[in-house]
Parts: sequence; C-alpha cells; structure tokens
Amino acid sequence: MFSHEERISLIAKAVSELENIEVDSFEGLMVDHAVKHGAVAAIRGLRALSDFEFEFKMALMNRNLNEDISTLFLMPHAKYTHVSSSMVREAASLGGNVSDYVPAHVDKALKDKYGNV
Repeated sequence: MFSHEERISLIAKAVSELENIEVDSFEGLMVDHAVKHGAVAAIRGLRALSDFEFEFKMALMNRNLNEDISTLFLMPHAKYTHVSSSMVREAASLGGNVSDYVPAHVDKALKDKYGNV
C-alpha cells in the first residue's frame, strides 16, 4: 500500500516529538543491526496470546543469535488489543473511519491513498 519510503516518513513524523528515537530500516538480522547502532534491546508489542507464541520464539532465536540483545514486551491499552495494521488497512480501504487508531497524518495519508477524502 505505502512504499518503503512513505512508511519511513509516516513513522518518523509520528515519533518526531519523542527524544532519542531514530527511524531506520535494514536488511539482515535485527540483532546485527541493533549491535551496529549500539542498541541493547528490541521492543515488541503483544496484543493477544496469539502474538505471544510468535514473539516468544523470535525472542529466543534472537537471544541465541546474540545474547547481549534483550527483548522487551509491551502490551497496549485494552481498547487497542483488537487493532492490527491489517484491520486498519482493510477498514480504510472500504471508507471506514480509522482515526481512533492512527495519528492524524496517517489517517490523511490513508484517505488520500484510497480516495476517501
């Protein structure tokens, strides 16, 4: 839907007021990229038990690849546990109101993309 460059730009704008945040993309192993940039942890979100199984396996693999990189899991507010990018994308593509789930500039970009102005 959005190009790689568009996604980077949308994310960068969403976090622009936060300190010590760098938006970046990479190819290869996350743990290698983390070490290259001096990171010590990966932060992952867990919405439901179904997310946990995948994320737990990924965290164990990353630990096996580099034990110096930890994985921290964060849970969303209960009112957002059902929200996924797929659901937001589908609702937006059908003209649904997704403004409760995305920043205003992303909502506008979705409307522009799908012609739902």
